[in-house]
Amino acid sequence: MKKYVFSFVFLLFFTRLFALPYDNVKEYTLENGLTVFILQDTSTPLIRLEYSVRAGFSNQTKESSGFFKLYTRLFTKASPLDFELAECNADSSRYVITLLPSQLKNTFTELAQSAFSLSYSDDILKTELAALKKEVIEEAGSTGGFINAAIDARVFSAAPWKHDSGVYPALFNKT
Repeated sequence: MKKYVFSFVFLLFFTRLFALPYDNVKEYTLENGLTVFILQDTSTPLIRLEYSVRAGFSNQTKESSGFFKLYTRLFTKASPLDFELAECNADSSRYVITLLPSQLKNTFTELAQSAFSLSYSDDILKTELAALKKEVIEEAGSTGGFINAAIDARVFSAAPWKHDSGVYPALFNKT
């Protein structure tokens, strides 16, 4: 019985691996330099739009530490779009929206307007900055935070700002 279950699980996993048509991904570079990747999937009537920006915490400098994580939150709150996922990773900030084909043009327009002329209120800034500060304080007081800080102090000793560290107060000295 175990042999059949293992074979079935392996077959499902194996089939799933080869069901992803990576060779069908098309890459386009628009006139403005934006790179667009398209993978057509006709199995669903929905469109999954992923917007990724090279603005992750590993791109931080000493002066901008914590800014990309804060900006990701500001972008999410101030944009009229309803993102399913908005996250700041090591290499990029990523936003995901699933929509109907009829909503694509308006969504692209709103995304472009948000990306190139984001406007947010002081209240949104204060709220998101306070939330990040609270998370940093909670993380610093936890056992996991202590362990991660010890590891990060060694791994990122030459550039301690190049990890997910929250927001450093020095970022807002001149603001």
